[in-house]
Amino acid sequence: AIVCSQCKQTSSVASVSTAIKKIIGSNNIRCYNNKCNKLITIDMIEKHISSECLYEECKCPHCNLIKIRNEMDEHNKICDKRPIICELCQQKHPICDTNKHLEICPKIIIKCENGECTQSIERGLIQKHLKEECLYSITDCTNSCSSKLMRLELEKHFINCPNRLICCNKCNNKHKYCDRQKHEN
Repeated sequence: AIVCSQCKQTSSVASVSTAIKKIIGSNNIRCYNNKCNKLITIDMIEKHISSECLYEECKCPHCNLIKIRNEMDEHNKICDKRPIICELCQQKHPICDTNKHLEICPKIIIKCENGECTQSIERGLIQKHLKEECLYSITDCTNSCSSKLMRLELEKHFINCPNRLICCNKCNNKHKYCDRQKHEN
């Protein structure tokens, strides 16, 4: 317990501490930023400095440049590291990387890389096009004859492929065309 030297009342340390904090906290002080002339209570100064004072230095969240708070809004409008969202693919990237993004954006329409193909496809779908659709992509014969040819030649190749399946007139079983001699004997 503590005894007040003025009134001789006894108080606990906790209540004295709270009372002192209230007295000190209610005193006004001037913001320490020279251009800011605001008078603020001591218990509100931290909040004022951290989020309200227009003359407090703060760091740009995009480029780490240090500016006073009242200049930050203007800087955020022109900061070359500020994020933007690509209108095509909806991915976020810094504005300064727009050209890099356009080189990899999956929604940009590009021409098929097979020279004779005239198709234009989204970059993100080009591998599927080349693997499954492009008539000028080189592919393996699906009959396992080891021929490699353009997809547009497959149908013609199947007619003469030595590994194509044919149906035997005698037994109605299917076998490879190249094995017909063995099968017939």
